[in-house]
Parts: sequence; structure tokens; C-alpha cells
Amino acid sequence: MWDPDGSRESFEAPVLDWIRCIETDLSHLQSQLEDVNNKLNDLRHDIIEVSVQPMIYYADFQQIKDQLDLRQVRLSRLLTILAAIYLPFSFVSVSSKLFRLKAEIS
Repeated sequence: MWDPDGSRESFEAPVLDWIRCIETDLSHLQSQLEDVNNKLNDLRHDIIEVSVQPMIYYADFQQIKDQLDLRQVRLSRLLTILAAIYLPFSFVSVSSKLFRLKAEIS
């Protein structure tokens, strides 16, 4: 603080402390800004890397879709074969029941 006697040393001590605090804060701010800059550069690199490789992701998606289509074809083929075997036997069992009913009625 200011000394009424006009002593310069009593005035300079708080100002020097204040300057040291400001220098410390500015150096901390500079290190934080450097960290943010590094993180932004890493993020920029990751974005560029992802934007360069979209065809790889599309190829993976296309391969998965093709495999699912093949499985669906196999499933529908299996259901067709089962239907081809089951349907005639179901008509045979129905027709034999009808014949038995006719025989019992007559």
C-alpha cells in the first residue's frame, strides 16, 4: 500500500507481488492453450483420417449386407423344402380322414 511518508519500497512490494501473480497466471494460461492446441491438432488429424477412409466402412457394410442376404436365401430355401415335404403329407392325412368318415357313414 501507499505509505504517507512517501516510501517507495512500501509501494513497490505489493505491485511486485501482483506482477508475479500475473506472470504465473499467464504462464499457466499459456500451457493450457498449448494443451488445447495439441488436442485440436489430434482431433483434426482424426477427422482427416476418418474422412479419407469412408469407402472402407462402406465396403464392410456391403460385406455384412451380402452375408445377411445369403443367410436369408438359405433360410427361404430351407422353408421351401420343408413346405414341399410337409404340404403333400398334410393333404394325405386330411384325405385319409375324409375317406374314413365316408366309410363310417356308409
